[in-house]
Amino acid sequence: MPLKYQTTTNGSIPVTTLTPFHTLKQAALKIDEFLVIFGASGNTGMIATQFGKKMGAKIIIVSIDNRIKDFGADYIITEYDKVADLIQDKMAGVVLNSLGVQTWENNWIQCLNFSMFIL
Repeated sequence: MPLKYQTTTNGSIPVTTLTPFHTLKQAALKIDEFLVIFGASGNTGMIATQFGKKMGAKIIIVSIDNRIKDFGADYIITEYDKVADLIQDKMAGVVLNSLGVQTWENNWIQCLNFSMFIL
């Protein structure tokens, strides 16, 4: 790690990377499955987007920040209730929500057709 960063910053980098990696691995995300990420503009979401893309998933991001497109998102939507429109009759393989408990109910209701929901 570069010496110019504080120890606390350097210590957080592996956690930021390992959390989404382990999560998607445990969820057994598959090629061509939809990965829906709520809160993708944060560190965990950005890394999850990249790992999901490398794993061959179709990435749907729910965020108001369009710069996440640069990290591999296939679709960016700003309203959670548009997820069902995108996946239509297909199933979202994994739904990842790092926004917190106040958003869980709206998120999972909009993605009722999923195989794994990760909070």
